[in-house]
Amino acid sequence: MVGIISWFLYRCHRSFEEANTVYKTEKENILSVFLIFLTNCLFTSWVVKSLVDKYRNHSNIKAYLERLKIPDEYKDLSNVDQLS
Repeated sequence: MVGIISWFLYRCHRSFEEANTVYKTEKENILSVFLIFLTNCLFTSWVVKSLVDKYRNHSNIKAYLERLKIPDEYKDLSNVDQLS
């Protein structure tokens, strides 16, 4: 979305008044609205898939837990009640 806004402002020579005028005329063009919508949907689906793959991947979670350095004094604890 930031790329689309940046390209739009670059196209309008970084003038917000001209960008507003172009936006009002382009808003009527169904093809440009559809292309922006499609680009936004593809980008959003890619971001969501990347985040799901990163944080819901059990092999990543297992590898992360194996890399954690747990002090020796806490390795014997099996539940939270033993901490106090």
